[in-house]
Order: sequence, then structure tokens, then C-alpha cells
Amino acid sequence: MEFSKDELADIMIEHLELPELENKGKGKVNAEKNKYNKVANLGPDSLRHNQRTFKEALKRNISSGNYNPNDPYVIPIKADKRFRSYSTKEVPDVNAVVIHIADISGSMQEAQRKIIQAEVFWIDLLLTKSYKDIASVFIVHDTEAKEVSREDFFKMSSGGGTQIASAYKLVDEIISTRYPFSDMNNYVFQYSDGDNFSTNDDCGTLLTEKILPNVNQFCYGQVKSQGGSGEFIDYLGARFADNDKMVLSQIDSEDDILASIKLFFERGK
Repeated sequence: MEFSKDELADIMIEHLELPELENKGKGKVNAEKNKYNKVANLGPDSLRHNQRTFKEALKRNISSGNYNPNDPYVIPIKADKRFRSYSTKEVPDVNAVVIHIADISGSMQEAQRKIIQAEVFWIDLLLTKSYKDIASVFIVHDTEAKEVSREDFFKMSSGGGTQIASAYKLVDEIISTRYPFSDMNNYVFQYSDGDNFSTNDDCGTLLTEKILPNVNQFCYGQVKSQGGSGEFIDYLGARFADNDKMVLSQIDSEDDILASIKLFFERGK
């Protein structure tokens, strides 16, 4: 079966019992959006719903006893015709930027990249449901961080070490120069296996002073790997235990993806 992005998002929201994201009031709100999601008995031929029209014709033939399964020839009449129609609803017309950060050091392998790709897919889908215009930024890092394309984000790997602070510095630069929090709804999602060769306190200072004050939410997903220490999530949990903008998720396998998405979005920020 084929589903639209909105339908997939609705299924996920219902399944995970997620709240609607809070409207931060940045940009125009309550813009009207027309969506063709109804069927009417009247309308122009350009909007005729052929499938529903023939369904009505088939029902009429069967109920009248005129349908012959050996000669299934059905001709719709005027009363059978159905047309696509729309409903108008108010949607938030605000802007958001989503910054994804991935550790591409030697301990992050194909299994970890697949988990990250699935996380990014659902995150983008759910945010697109709430925001009209979204900019996506992709950052990878080992000992140094750089901005890359979406395609490269899921392919790049490195044999080097891990310095998370380099990614945080780049995030701060991107937000301060391109996406100021006064104008945008900013979300940061980070994926790592917990190794960090830079000082944890340097990362904590960057988060406290530069990043957390300028985002709606910062989400850290720690992906289990054979070589990763898994220690960074403990540091974040201890330092930011009382900060409701910080969300932490332990992702040990693909089975944990949905639970991780629920954690990231259940606060409705």
C-alpha cells in the first residue's frame, strides 16, 4: 500500500501517542491550507474521482441485479459520478531548522549508520507534519566537524577518533550566523556511540552557553557499537538532568528506534 508523508506521520503519531509540537509563534501562524481529502457528488470533470465513480456504478449494478460476473461490463451514469473535494484547515506557517550530527569515527560501522538513517527519516517526517518550511543541516565529525550533503551524511566514514566539541562549535556557528533562534525553531539531533576524545566539560560548556539557549530541543541518541565506550550519555545525563531541553536516548539496536523517536517527541517541544 502507498501512503503519503502526512498519512505516515499520522500513523506514527497515533501509534506512539505523541502530542502535537508546541507552536512557538515564529513567523505567520494559522495559515489556511486546502487539502483534497473528501469526495463529493458534484464537481468539474477535471476533479472526477474515477475509482469512486466506478465503485458506485458497480454497487448500483449489483444491488439492481444487473451485474453479470461472467461479463463484468459496468457503465457509470450521472448519479454514480464522484468528485474530489477539499477541506480547509489552519496550519502553522512557521519556520524550523533541523541539525543532524553524526559521529563517523572508526567505531561507527554500517549497522550504526542504518539506525541513524531510520532515525533521520522519522524525525524529518514528524517535523514536516508540524512545520511548513524546514531546513535540514547535516554535520559529520571525527576529530573535526564539517557540514555535508544529506547523501554524504549516510555514507561517510573515518578511521579517526572522536571530538564532539568540534561538532558543537560548528552548530553554534550555523545557528548564530544563519538560523537565529529569534527567527527560527531550532532542533538538534546527535548520534554517537559515546566516545569523546575532547574534554566532556568543554562540550558541556558549549551546550550550556551556546546551544541549549538557542534551540527548542537537543536530542542525543547513543547508538551501541562494539568499539564505543558509551560514556558520553552518562555525562549528559548527570550534567543536564534538570534541563528539559535535553533528551537522551539509548539505541542498542534497530528494535529501539521507535522508542527513541517517542522519547524525542513526547514532550511536544
